[in-house]
Amino acid sequence: MTEVDVIHIHGWGFEGGRVAAKQAARTKTPYVLSPHGTLCGGPHNAPSLWKRWWSALTEAGCVRGARYLLAMNDAEAKQLGKDAKHRNVRVRPYGLSFGEYGDVRAGSSHLRQLLVLGSLHPRGGCVALLKALAELGPIANGWSVVFAAADVNEWRPMLEAAVRRKGGADRVQFVEALDLDSQRRLLSESSVVVAPNLHWDLGVSILQAAACGIPAIATTAAVPFGLDGAVRSCEPRRDELREALRSVLSISREDRTRLGANLKETARKTLDWSALIPCYVELYHEATRT
Repeated sequence: MTEVDVIHIHGWGFEGGRVAAKQAARTKTPYVLSPHGTLCGGPHNAPSLWKRWWSALTEAGCVRGARYLLAMNDAEAKQLGKDAKHRNVRVRPYGLSFGEYGDVRAGSSHLRQLLVLGSLHPRGGCVALLKALAELGPIANGWSVVFAAADVNEWRPMLEAAVRRKGGADRVQFVEALDLDSQRRLLSESSVVVAPNLHWDLGVSILQAAACGIPAIATTAAVPFGLDGAVRSCEPRRDELREALRSVLSISREDRTRLGANLKETARKTLDWSALIPCYVELYHEATRT
């Protein structure tokens, strides 16, 4: 610990993060923290009274001790400023190595397929997405949904059962895509990538869509910094998600192709790791000087 200049803790609310922060404080090593939404309140991240008490007892000092709290976008930064009450909140999104997706042919499939690469936890917005689609009426005809999402706490069986009850089993698939090759294959088969998150998310699937030139729909909780104009974004509510879907599904395939190309061009300039790394290096240097 004493041989490093600065520590970056990714995520919060787990024992390893607390240990790293406490060791950094003991050795007077500056550290920065990317809490990944865990320090932001909201209806889908409302801690119990016990958890709030325990957090105040064991974590509050560690959070205050961070030189910077890092947010994925401006909206999360604003929320962090209110909820974490930290003096220094900066926006630093994660990036992607766009070259790893260079041979994925956007729009190579004629399937009208929506792809969700994320979590099946309720705050991932899967239920909100399905309900929003159902409310679109004829516009959604011919479209299918693929959830290639991590099954947290066995949500998948419950969602699959609900889809069967509603008669949607022929239009909704649940698959595993834990490796990059599987994700690349699904991306090549999809027309639109959707991140319907109801709570803060890293927006990795939106970056993947951008790298492949696939149009994307995302709530403001999952839009990486700098992509507001290139992604069809909406507030994390079902009615807003419905209208975002309407605006993308109702246009021609050619127009969607243009949306994807614009997203790719916009994201490549600022969110490829080659562009982002210098921004992180500058931040780390600042952390050692303050």
